[in-house]
Amino acid sequence: MTPSQLNPDATPRPAPFRWKRSDATQTLHDCHRGASSQRQFSAQHEVPRSTLQHWRARQARLDVDPAVAALPSWRAPRGWSSSTA
Repeated sequence: MTPSQLNPDATPRPAPFRWKRSDATQTLHDCHRGASSQRQFSAQHEVPRSTLQHWRARQARLDVDPAVAALPSWRAPRGWSSSTA
């Protein structure tokens, strides 16, 4: 049997961190526009490379016509016109 903890932790755990969808979309958009590697981009923008790879894979799995997915407006965050993309 495991002994009980003698010194209870007084500080509560922080809430789990989740990226907002708008932040993920903006970061993916910036990544597509950039000329740097994923490793460089993730280091410059303080996003774990594995997270960036997950977002890219999720985007690739979208059930969307490939012609529509290739449009700049599809990748751009909401509120961005294709002229800013």
